[in-house]
Amino acid sequence: MASRRAHRKGRVVIEQVNGQIKQKFPCMRRGIRMAPDRACRVIVACSVLFQMAKVIKEPHLRPERPLVDVEVPDYNGPGNERGNAARARMAIIISNNRRA
Repeated sequence: MASRRAHRKGRVVIEQVNGQIKQKFPCMRRGIRMAPDRACRVIVACSVLFQMAKVIKEPHLRPERPLVDVEVPDYNGPGNERGNAARARMAIIISNNRRA
């Protein structure tokens, strides 16, 4: 019984955070229509950016009017190694802050 209650509470928190992430990042609202490995990277990026916003206490701004979804074609060009290195450094900084 206690484990079921704890599971319910944990699930509520996770659903609330998912809702906040979807509100902050419109690409997460309708579902990501791309290859699974790329979708995982987008989800991780949104999660990291969301956590960074929490760490620096960025205010959550609600849009005054609904956001319009815009179709954007997938990028098929070369990778960006400098961007990947910068994201890796940010992830290390965030993980170090979480342990402190």
